Amino acid sequence: MRRLSKYIVVGFVLMTATIFQSCSDFLNKDPYSTIKLDNFYQNDNQANLALAGIYSVLGSDYTYGYYLSCRFTSGTDAMVFSRNYNSWNVPLFTVNNSTKEVEDTYRTLYEGINLANVFIEKISTSTTISESSKARFLSEARFLRGFFYFDLVRWFGEVPMRTKPVLSGSTQETTMAKAKVLDIYKDVIIPDLEYTVANGLTKNDTNYEVGRITKSAALGTLQRVYLTIAGVKNDAKRGEYADFTKDACYQKAIDYGMQVVNNKKYSLLSDYKQVFLNEIKGDLSDEEVIFEVQFENLRAGGVNEHGRIGNMNGVQVSLSGLTDPYAYAYNYAGLSLTYDYAKSTGDANEDKRFIWNVAPFRVGLNNVLDTIFVTNPDTNEPVLDVNGEKQIEKVIYTTERTEGFSFIGNNYTRNPGKFRRVSFDEMEDGVLRMERKKVEEPSGKSKTLYVCYKMMPNDTYNTGDDGTGYMYMLDAMGNKVRLSTHNYMSIEGSVWKQIPNGSLPMKKLESGAIDKNFTGINFPVLRYADVLLMIAEAHIQKNQLAEAIPFVNQIRQRAGVPNLDPAVTGDQTSFFNEIVDERNRELCFEGVRRHDLIRWGLYKTKLDELNELMVNEPINKNQQWLLRSGENYQEELEILPTPQKETNINIGIKPAS
Repeated sequence: MRRLSKYIVVGFVLMTATIFQSCSDFLNKDPYSTIKLDNFYQNDNQANLALAGIYSVLGSDYTYGYYLSCRFTSGTDAMVFSRNYNSWNVPLFTVNNSTKEVEDTYRTLYEGINLANVFIEKISTSTTISESSKARFLSEARFLRGFFYFDLVRWFGEVPMRTKPVLSGSTQETTMAKAKVLDIYKDVIIPDLEYTVANGLTKNDTNYEVGRITKSAALGTLQRVYLTIAGVKNDAKRGEYADFTKDACYQKAIDYGMQVVNNKKYSLLSDYKQVFLNEIKGDLSDEEVIFEVQFENLRAGGVNEHGRIGNMNGVQVSLSGLTDPYAYAYNYAGLSLTYDYAKSTGDANEDKRFIWNVAPFRVGLNNVLDTIFVTNPDTNEPVLDVNGEKQIEKVIYTTERTEGFSFIGNNYTRNPGKFRRVSFDEMEDGVLRMERKKVEEPSGKSKTLYVCYKMMPNDTYNTGDDGTGYMYMLDAMGNKVRLSTHNYMSIEGSVWKQIPNGSLPMKKLESGAIDKNFTGINFPVLRYADVLLMIAEAHIQKNQLAEAIPFVNQIRQRAGVPNLDPAVTGDQTSFFNEIVDERNRELCFEGVRRHDLIRWGLYKTKLDELNELMVNEPINKNQQWLLRSGENYQEELEILPTPQKETNINIGIKPAS
């Protein structure tokens, strides 16, 4: 976490680094330092050092620095792996128990758990730290332990449940059978998060530091926990647990969410894209993000506090300058997401989230649109129309490749734009829409492309009031000057101006040093918007439809789309289907879609729908590999296999009953 780690992560790495021991499982990490372990944890500063080390696990490449934010969360109807080879095994359902990425994530989550277990034991027994400080420190450590276990059971199902440190690497310490998933929820995850609710800080408390865990983070995570327990994967197991009936779980999700709402510490920002501009730029001052993993590109100083957000899951950028951002963009925005926006309004462009999330552009060496103007043969000067604008002869799609940006020519190869590294002023400050337009290639053949239009301000640009619908702008004297239909179009009384390919000056969005492979972009794990949607979903599942409506409408109003249609909210099935789509529209690329689809039992259904949409679009013949997640889908691989290395070493592992 940036504010916490600025001054302590390096110190903690030096003082409590962990190493592998031979003949040990993934938890066999022996902390070492120049200070003996028994002599550490003597004061608040030492506790902060140790606590920062637990936080740092969140930013590992194998957790939210890369895998759990970008890589593992691809392969849904929201995000498609955009390469024709099989390096991303988890989203392509080609994973097995020897897959290295699975082993790395499993091991790293347990490293975080073991660090938390050491911390909890040492702080709990400390005689030199005040009781109030103990409660505060433990509230953060127990949240992190519970959160790591939450990720473990969501990704791996039944796993060993360890609440004591593993230090010696002895067989006695490391041997442990898998525990039942619902036992891990009951005995570790929920008690840890509830401890944080009871003892944690609230934002703006005296001792609160930006980036540290709050009660609201625990409350929102408990919402997720109870919705997950209520999911279809646990239907056959829940009968043994009196507190885990579906109705009880949904009520818990409502109650915990309402505590966040009622404490009024968080709210929706008025501008959706500003949430993510803040994450990109490292601005931690907003009122919407409740829990985020914070990064800062300090590689030049020898500190690994970076992430890959925006580099792996952002808009493709392939500029060649040493100080320019770069983005591999290993994902396309799933075509289903575009259709979800369109289903809500009839026109995806009307939803302010669409252009931001489903980016219509790439940056690099591109063929671009070139406007050919009418010229006076005698002077070779452009011919102006009555409005003083250059007369357009035609627009052609050039074969010359120039360094700039180009708009994407089809729906199914657009990148996720939520965590973009670069942008253009027009794309941030204006309302945009994409329209199909025929242009001419140099050969004379026509080509259909998407062209971007920006809405013009109504106080300067408008449509005619004489019934003709002509477009005009007001000059300095207030006179109406007609606009050329080559550059402008009119939609429902508003004037839109075409933005040609390659015409906009690019700007970097990230703060700090720029690195080709790593970024300082933060990743939001929990936002206030999700709290509202979880409350709404729980009400819908309890068939309390009227109670759910205002929570969803808050989200829709910010997106600039109409309130829910009564036809949608009139029955439980229709309203549930709407919340499935609304969560995709609002939370795409934030690491929640795969878990949502699994708990709803809709993973295969949504992948099938995605593939059907792509086939009907149609996708290019040489891009059939985009269908792989749906074609390779196996229900048993929704939950990842226990790594073979753990099975070989931990002789206690056997399937739990």
